[in-house]
Amino acid sequence: MKKEDAKRQFTPQIMTLASCRAEVMAYIAEVKAHLEDTHAMCALDPMPISILGVQLNTFCECAAAVSAEGLLVKGEKGGLVANPKIAIMNQAETMALKIMKEYGLLPKSRKELGKAAEPKKVSPLSAFINKK
Repeated sequence: MKKEDAKRQFTPQIMTLASCRAEVMAYIAEVKAHLEDTHAMCALDPMPISILGVQLNTFCECAAAVSAEGLLVKGEKGGLVANPKIAIMNQAETMALKIMKEYGLLPKSRKELGKAAEPKKVSPLSAFINKK
């Protein structure tokens, strides 16, 4: 094998949101619609939302591969080893959850974002004192 061919063989493909699975694309569309409906989407958000889609797609692809191949696969020395796609799947899940937390897409983070967005309630006594 030529050196150039070997280099091409091991060059990872940069995944774009457009190449994601249909279920991931549908979820990302729902996320965008939710963020737009709640006026939480700004001009800078498409990139992290795309990264979320790619991470979710990576998770789904690895989960499908692990389901087909099994948790254990034949290693280089012939023995059984943990399927390396599990580690990739776990990393993708971690990244996706971090992004989802930032956008309030998880129940706990949604609750925390709601607290931060709520105006502080001012008691009538505090309002009267602060007028002076």
